[in-house]
Amino acid sequence: MKTKKTQYIQIDPDGTERYFSDKKMTTYHREDGPAIEWGESWITRSFTTGWRKDDLDCWFINGRQVTEKEHYAHYNPSKAKTITINGKKFTIEELNALIKKANEDDQLPF
Repeated sequence: MKTKKTQYIQIDPDGTERYFSDKKMTTYHREDGPAIEWGESWITRSFTTGWRKDDLDCWFINGRQVTEKEHYAHYNPSKAKTITINGKKFTIEELNALIKKANEDDQLPF
């Protein structure tokens, strides 16, 4: 089982939670959710301008801002098995797509 890194959390007076990977609190990082979750005053203000709460969450990996989808993919790597053909690795999905295209073009790519 993978152990989580130590996290340092700053909670602002408005309830905004900021997660960091370092004691000096300079590098945003959180493994199990967004590194910045905006507090109540931000959320209330944003709803009046058409934003949703999910639009306000900020996702970071080691100080680099990423999308929620990138964050999920980083911490939940695909368990897809690969097949190696002529030294190149393919997932089942990639092979199926190549075979479908090969049937259309009447030639295999390997």
